[in-house]
Amino acid sequence: MKFDVYGPYEIPTGRSKTIVKNSDAIKSFWSKIEKDLQNAIGCYVFAIKASRGAKPYYVGKTEKSFKQEALHDHKIGIYNKELDSRSTGIPWLFLLPLLTDAGKISTKKTSIETRELESILIGMGIKRNADGLLNSRGTKMLRGIEVVKFMNPPQGTRLARRKENNSINWERAAGLLNVFNTNPN
Repeated sequence: MKFDVYGPYEIPTGRSKTIVKNSDAIKSFWSKIEKDLQNAIGCYVFAIKASRGAKPYYVGKTEKSFKQEALHDHKIGIYNKELDSRSTGIPWLFLLPLLTDAGKISTKKTSIETRELESILIGMGIKRNADGLLNSRGTKMLRGIEVVKFMNPPQGTRLARRKENNSINWERAAGLLNVFNTNPN
């Protein structure tokens, strides 16, 4: 099973810097994306680009198509809650379509592969933006698992643990973090 990454695509906003539901701007957004990709299934990531880089805020999967689901009114409502809470930031959308064995964009409906990728991306989103990721379904266990010095440390304890707990080898922990570094450079 293969997926590809398309984007980031800047999502158009209105005067209030939020995404306008059922707008001509959303129709125009989709008109600029090739039909095969619009009709594909896969996963998508809503991110916000700010001065210090971009962070994921929502991860979703499609069962019908990106066009029918990624910018549906319900999802726009979720995204807008985050955009309303900020003074700056550009909303981005990444599309990760499932590919066929021949490497073409798949338009088959529903896929166990998309569910699995969604879980992986949510875990990566929690690691990158634990307090900001808007997903709630399927995240309780991911948020509750703690690997000391690696994943989901309790808030306010990173520095305390670093100073107090010398029983864990920080060099090993740093090596593992480097393995999971998502920066391609």
